Amino acid sequence: PVQRPIPVWFGGSSNAVIKRAARWGDGWMPIMNPGVPAEKKLALLRSELEYHGRDVAEFGLEAWLRVETPEPDAWASAAADWSKLGATRVLLYPMYRMTSLDEQIATLRRFKEVVAS
Repeated sequence: PVQRPIPVWFGGSSNAVIKRAARWGDGWMPIMNPGVPAEKKLALLRSELEYHGRDVAEFGLEAWLRVETPEPDAWASAAADWSKLGATRVLLYPMYRMTSLDEQIATLRRFKEVVAS
């Protein structure tokens, strides 16, 4: 379906990106792991959204999980942690250190099984 206006998402973890996302964007894609540093960045994001009169509940948070080694327990834990922090989407970024398309597809299928359970 066509969305108007087109959603604008910002990626990165610098304070400048977060402030830009809060002012102009529809969502933020942090490039970091869940935990205390992410919580601090999310506090800044919420503060900036409030400052600009924006509704936090209508703002998207898409967490990216990078894969260095296939560790399904780590994926499940990180996905759960991001969910607790309010992520509206969690995705696996399998291209990092994976050399073949077949390996990437197999990893994505496994990720889907792990986080869906």
